[in-house]
Amino acid sequence: MTIEDWWQPGDQIVMRSVWGEKIAVAWPMTVIEDSPGRLVLYLAEGTRYKLRRFDPSAGFRLPIGDWTLSDDLWRVDLIRIMRDGDDHAYLGFWSEDGTFSRWYINMEQHYRRTSIGIDFVDHFLDVVIDGNLTGWRWKDEDELAAAASTGLITRQAADAIRAEGRRAITRLKAHAPPFNEGWEKWKPNPEWSISELPSTWQIQVVPSRQ
Repeated sequence: MTIEDWWQPGDQIVMRSVWGEKIAVAWPMTVIEDSPGRLVLYLAEGTRYKLRRFDPSAGFRLPIGDWTLSDDLWRVDLIRIMRDGDDHAYLGFWSEDGTFSRWYINMEQHYRRTSIGIDFVDHFLDVVIDGNLTGWRWKDEDELAAAASTGLITRQAADAIRAEGRRAITRLKAHAPPFNEGWEKWKPNPEWSISELPSTWQIQVVPSRQ
């Protein structure tokens, strides 16, 4: 990949959460930074996106069986920081009143670039971090356990996902990037418009090994 291939700040791309050949979620995102070390994206309050609808009687939101996608509305500003070499992403959330509310670490397979943006595979487990970085907690541990017990992933994979989470928490405790970079005060370019999904958002997914 050469510098000519990198996206520029303000470019609009499609980010999709996928499983196998199926799309689970599709968001239109705005590029903040695309560099050799990381990709940083912005999702604006009021953005319309596609969300998987699942059967709540199953008890977990596992990507099993058939599902449909329907329109939904994103309700708060969010930034997403993906560092090269990580199988997780750092998400920063703002409240509806514009104050920074929390960090969130999403365990996921490192993203793949596509002709319209990026695809990634969600790894179920998450970490929720207080906005002032004073506390954290695991989220969706039961979902990770269910994915392993149903054979959706192996128990070895589940152990590796949890280890990845511990590695990310180590960065938090060390106050390492992105936690020491002042993202809590970041503001989007006022000239940026709210992204919209292009007609190509459903292009075929290239499956990756889970």
